[in-house]
Amino acid sequence: MRYNQQSQLLILNVLTFFEIEKNEVKNGIPIDCTNVFARASNALKVGKSTLERIKRNGIQMDKEYLDNKSKKQIINKTKITDFLKNKIRDIIYCMYAGNEYVTMANLHKKLINELSGFFTCSISSLTKWCHSIGFKWKKSSNRKHLMELPDIQLKRLRFLRDYMANEDSVNKFIPTFIDETWIFSKGSFRNTWQDDTLATTSKKASEGCRYIVVNAGNEYGFIKGASLIFKSGSKKVTTMTL
Repeated sequence: MRYNQQSQLLILNVLTFFEIEKNEVKNGIPIDCTNVFARASNALKVGKSTLERIKRNGIQMDKEYLDNKSKKQIINKTKITDFLKNKIRDIIYCMYAGNEYVTMANLHKKLINELSGFFTCSISSLTKWCHSIGFKWKKSSNRKHLMELPDIQLKRLRFLRDYMANEDSVNKFIPTFIDETWIFSKGSFRNTWQDDTLATTSKKASEGCRYIVVNAGNEYGFIKGASLIFKSGSKKVTTMTL
């Protein structure tokens, strides 16, 4: 019979214990043999409570132990694999590319359909996985998409260059800035699952027509008579008095 590593360690512990006892008896040191559990614990290097439990419950078969352990793992902990991480991320990115509304219910349905036959999970588990790979449920905005467009980047660089040139100029003038606000007829931006990358940036601003409120000002405040409001795509402009 071959003993596993743990059994061999226990045997060596017992041998060492009795060798120490032998030397103690040889040197006239008295040995207390009344506390059986304490002596067994010292000999085996196993906790007293463990010995008491084994005596109380008897020997547990390895197969029974492994079956109980696997059941607990299935019930209490579902681990996400690298394959699932990439799959969830790809599905979300594809939904954004197709202008689909990314909710947990929609994502769960797509994931189960694509992995049908060999995988299933609950919405609560999927929610935890999304958080673990960097996704958050927050208000959607197309501002990041607009700001990263090549022509917008170029205009931003030109503005910063001109602004710094004016700051360093002898004939410096006070720059005027335009403030623009959007109001939508069917509410503001919706919440969706995002990971702060351009792939999860909505290209669509919101639902319904868009009303644009514009004003101009400088370091002294808004400029009188410069405010206006108009509907996107409309030629009708309404001037506001602030």
